[in-house]
Amino acid sequence: MKQERILQKARLYIRKNFIAEPTGHDFYHMERVAGVALYIAKQEKRGNKFVIELAALLHDIEDSKFSKTHEDLSMTKKLLAGWGIEKKLLDFVIQIIRSVSFKGGKNKYVADSYEAKVVQDADRLDALGAVGIARCFAYGASKRRPIYDPARKSIGNSLDHFYEKLVLLKGLMKTRTGRILAKERHDFLIKFLDRFLNEWNFKSKKL
Repeated sequence: MKQERILQKARLYIRKNFIAEPTGHDFYHMERVAGVALYIAKQEKRGNKFVIELAALLHDIEDSKFSKTHEDLSMTKKLLAGWGIEKKLLDFVIQIIRSVSFKGGKNKYVADSYEAKVVQDADRLDALGAVGIARCFAYGASKRRPIYDPARKSIGNSLDHFYEKLVLLKGLMKTRTGRILAKERHDFLIKFLDRFLNEWNFKSKKL
């Protein structure tokens, strides 16, 4: 089946090129996003599953954090055309990928199709919970940011990212299933923050 061959090519491409990517936007992230997106669509019995999976698998290969071609997604377009995907579906996949990224809450592209909302929710879910915490610190380390330094706010630190983005994501989910999944992951995130700050600020008690 042609669609399955295209999906297989996408999986092989991201495995080959992103298996060791150090910022948390690696092959396993893309694979998880695809799996969660398909789960959401299955639960809600909606959407073009092929488009959802393909867009999810490829959504980060030209991410603005490490790609110079993120504005026009030229490499993604070239890959899709080379795999024989028809123009209408190619444009649909590109539209979804453009709308996924958070970009500080200022992404000019809107997730206006159900498929885009599903992939966006799945990507944001992967920034929550235990995996989201690990990815946050991995990204910070790749940018040589300290874990936390309240005395040097101007340089940025990994813990700040929790407040700038991660704790906001639960309220930005666009699908019913996404909102259900986000609640548990968000609650875990808040518990981690509380525990982290408690340990960071721990003062030895006199015996």
